[in-house]
Amino acid sequence: PDHFFEETRRVLKRHGIVAISTPNLACWFNRVIFLFGYQPFFLEASTQDKTVGIAFTRKLTPNRQPLGHMRVFTLKALNDLISLHGFEVLEARGGRVGYLPKFLNIFDRLFSYIPSLATDLIVIAKKK
Repeated sequence: PDHFFEETRRVLKRHGIVAISTPNLACWFNRVIFLFGYQPFFLEASTQDKTVGIAFTRKLTPNRQPLGHMRVFTLKALNDLISLHGFEVLEARGGRVGYLPKFLNIFDRLFSYIPSLATDLIVIAKKK
């Protein structure tokens, strides 16, 4: 992420805008499953199977291919990183995902209005 922000800063004009979207490590369902000792989503423990540490999800999807996130962020960490690289956060929004079981979609929709609890983070920042 540091290299990304360095390059973004280099190529953007003064006051240029960047939009960033990333999974939220501190999303609502990670907070719940972590209490029970499960591996948080998006923080994969295996390069071969993304369900390692969250085996209960194997019944929900046949897709076991890891996404390969090397870094995962909370909203505070992402904001800090953005500021560290000379950008000003203009707006932070929460995003939803489309792969949760139907009965959880209502929760995902509600928590998307609170960026720090949303499944995905969407941040708009401006180069200072």
